[in-house]
Amino acid sequence: MGFFGILFAFGVWYSSGDPWEELNKPKPKSLQQLYQEDIQRQLQILEPALPTDGKIQLPPEGINSDGCDLFLTESAIPQSGFGVFTTRAFEDGDVIFGQSHSLEVQGMDIPIHAMLLKQHPHFGNVQSTKNGIVAKRNIEIGEELYIDLNDMDQQFASVYFDVLHPLDPLNEDYEKADNIVNDIMEAIPYATVYETPKRKNYKQRSDRKKNPKQIPSVDAGRLFAVIKDALEKYNSKLENLLPDTTVLANSIIEKEGTAQFISNHRSVEWITKNGICLGGISYQSSCPTKQAMMEHDGGEGAFTPRSVAAGEVIATAPLYAMPVEEVPVDRNCIPAPVTGVFLCPLSFASSIQKGGGCDDGSEECSSKAANANYQWSQYNTGNQSRNDLSAHELLKVRFYRRWS
Repeated sequence: MGFFGILFAFGVWYSSGDPWEELNKPKPKSLQQLYQEDIQRQLQILEPALPTDGKIQLPPEGINSDGCDLFLTESAIPQSGFGVFTTRAFEDGDVIFGQSHSLEVQGMDIPIHAMLLKQHPHFGNVQSTKNGIVAKRNIEIGEELYIDLNDMDQQFASVYFDVLHPLDPLNEDYEKADNIVNDIMEAIPYATVYETPKRKNYKQRSDRKKNPKQIPSVDAGRLFAVIKDALEKYNSKLENLLPDTTVLANSIIEKEGTAQFISNHRSVEWITKNGICLGGISYQSSCPTKQAMMEHDGGEGAFTPRSVAAGEVIATAPLYAMPVEEVPVDRNCIPAPVTGVFLCPLSFASSIQKGGGCDDGSEECSSKAANANYQWSQYNTGNQSRNDLSAHELLKVRFYRRWS
């Protein structure tokens, strides 16, 4: 009987890494997958983007704003300066800013907080009353505070756009922007596309033909770029309202207009990280006895409703430029960097009184008499660009661009 020997060859497989690495690598996407992803990108609806390069530059660790519920930061209205945001909710009728001083602007006496707030054609949520700035509806956490020009004197509208907020778009600018967006998106050609089913079965293959989608077959962003370039010198406010991409244009249409397509809601985290406390001063004291004594003496003052440590920012004070001959007395207006112009606070900082024992002259208050002091903001980068303005230029700008 014969025997057959079977020889098994043994080898050694040396590997410098995971032997399954190549098998575990994701397969490259097919052209069909890339095509479908591109379709989905063009069909997506975006939310308004938040500003990332604001004028307020806080240190990485932030500044203490515990107990503050009103903040000054970049407005939702594009390229228009600062707005006021709330980190607490208000109910209809709640007083947000109490009674305050007024300043005369083009013959109108306007409460300082009404001068500070922006207007919006759809999002008006506060109004100026004899009791101060009051919520005209329930206001959610994170909203920007807007007045409604329909609630104001007719003359106020021209003062608002000509003097107080010249960078804000007019209501007709929103309408023009909407017309441009709609006209371009209606004029460009579209292609009909179908969504590819994830699995190959008869039902999905037949259903996909029932839901065709229309996507632009050209990039509308190039058309918007040409229009924005043409508007740059003619109407920069209208230019800022127009989108840069096809997706943004579709998102604006989905939101029913450029006025509605703004980020008027922000998180508390974003507001406190990118804003500075505005509501850190009140016209009334939390101590009834102190308030009664002040009223009895015929005086007034400003109070902080929260504890503030030495060296901390109590509140920011937006400033309004006025010729020296128009400056009202007892408003704590301070000299501007140029002769003949004073800057008046648009907050309850205008009610801050000198400490006891302080003279009305140039003599400074003693450290024992005063517990707060003014200083130029180290967080507002916009202040630096205004130091070289002439008196005429500063008065033309009016706001010390913008806040201090």
